[in-house]
Amino acid sequence: MSELLRQAQLAEDRSLIARCAAAAARAGVEQPGEWAQRNAWTLAVTPGWESVRVEGDISDAAVVAAVARLIGGAPEPKPEPEPIIPEPDGDPDDFPAPDTPSSTE
Repeated sequence: MSELLRQAQLAEDRSLIARCAAAAARAGVEQPGEWAQRNAWTLAVTPGWESVRVEGDISDAAVVAAVARLIGGAPEPKPEPEPIIPEPDGDPDDFPAPDTPSSTE
């Protein structure tokens, strides 16, 4: 079966649309059934879904993640924490002057 045909079938799959609506409702989308129907084609082309044989092969976690990405509720990757720079305590060896070897060298 071609990838496009499989995506077209997923976009018309009532069970998948209902599951997407349930995920949207959990996320607080108003009128989740209508939202899922309007976004069925966008959801059907979710990467990885084109290779499933039947709608049931798509896990609930994958449905929830796809819906979250579409409504903008997917968690953003956490940025790297800023490095902690110690405060000087008055000891001149804490921060040697530029181009000056420290006393530990």
